[in-house]
Amino acid sequence: MPNSTNNLNDQIIVDQFKQINSQSIYWGFPVCLISTHNPDNYEQNVSVYSSFFVYKNIVSVATTLESLTYKNLTMSDRAILNVPSHAMVPLIKELSKKTHTPKEKKKIIDNSRFKYVESDKFKNLIVFKDSELVLELSVLKIINYENNNFVTINFMINKVSANENIIDKNGIINSKKISPINIKFREYYKLDKKPL
Repeated sequence: MPNSTNNLNDQIIVDQFKQINSQSIYWGFPVCLISTHNPDNYEQNVSVYSSFFVYKNIVSVATTLESLTYKNLTMSDRAILNVPSHAMVPLIKELSKKTHTPKEKKKIIDNSRFKYVESDKFKNLIVFKDSELVLELSVLKIINYENNNFVTINFMINKVSANENIIDKNGIINSKKISPINIKFREYYKLDKKPL
C-alpha cells in the first residue's frame, strides 16, 4: 500500500489509478427540480439537484443547511420533485446559477412554462409542464451530520404522475420515450436509450 502524501499526483492507489482532487462525483443519477414554499409568506422556491435516489416509495436528496429547500422543509413538509425532459436544459442551467437572488429566480420561473398543483396539500408548489415525471412528496426524516454543512432529506412518495408523451397505450412508461437528464462531471446529457 503506498504511503499517503500531500501531492495528489503521487497518491497512486493501484496501478493506473490516482487519487483526484474531488471528494464526490455527480454521474449517472437523474437531475431533478424540487419545488418547496415558505408557508409564512407563501414564497416559492425551485432548486436544481444533480441527483436523487429512489428506493421503493422513498426518495433521498442531499442539500445544504443554507438552501431554501432545507429551510422551507423545516416549516412545511410538502414538496414536488420534477424530473425534467431534455427540453428543459436551458431552464436548468439558468436556475443552477448561484448568483441569482430569490427575486431573480422567481422571475426566471415566472417566465417559464409551469402550473400549480391543484391540491390543498400542495398549494404554491410548482409542476413544470415539460417534466417527464412529477413526484408529490412529504418529508419523512431530515438527517443532520455532525461538523457537516449537508443534510439528507428522506421523502415519502405520495403520488407519481407521468407526462402523457412517455406513456404507452397500456398506461405504462415507455422506456424508449423517457429521456431524463443526467449530469456527468458538470455537463448535462440525455439518457442513452439503447439497452446494453
